Amino acid sequence: TCKDYDIMSHQFAALIIVLPLVVSFFVFFSGWWLKKSGYPLTLAALACCLLLSVGILESVLSNGVIRYRLGGWDPPWGIEYYVDPLNAIMLVLVCFLSLLTAVFSRRSVEIEVPEKGALFWALYLLLITGLLGIIVTGDLFNLFVLLEVASLSGYVLIAVGEKKSLFASFRYVVIGTMGASFYLLGVGYLYIGTGSLNMADLSQLRS
Repeated sequence: TCKDYDIMSHQFAALIIVLPLVVSFFVFFSGWWLKKSGYPLTLAALACCLLLSVGILESVLSNGVIRYRLGGWDPPWGIEYYVDPLNAIMLVLVCFLSLLTAVFSRRSVEIEVPEKGALFWALYLLLITGLLGIIVTGDLFNLFVLLEVASLSGYVLIAVGEKKSLFASFRYVVIGTMGASFYLLGVGYLYIGTGSLNMADLSQLRS
């Protein structure tokens, strides 16, 4: 029924993050036995994420904003996922582009890092997990965690390459760590001043 679908679509906001996260571990460990299984699993996960993002967009356009509270805890104590029309459109865009990138990068991965394919695709899924989480989260500290997931995945993805990739990754780590430190400092000041890290709460306090 429509009501059941509406309830299920609220779960999509969490599932679209959990799915690539869980599959990334399967991709990594499957590389020990079936090295060629990583790519199909990655494509399947990204295709499912695209379908979930379309479902989220349809639900938001039909029924309004999605608010998903992890563990049933109310904000500001709990973490809230918040999806409005702009977030939903960005979810579809990121999922579509990530799937398209995976399709067209298969040959390059096989040529450039033939022995590290499973690692590459596992990290790629972690990167997408971080990006999707950044889009839907409504909590500033959770945003920091997801930024770190995406950043750390990016650092290692760069280091997977050859020649000067390790040095390039190190420079990226230094710059990223500086930025993350300033962000975390700002989050700390906001919490001291307001007692909340929920974006909706902070917006109301500001007004």
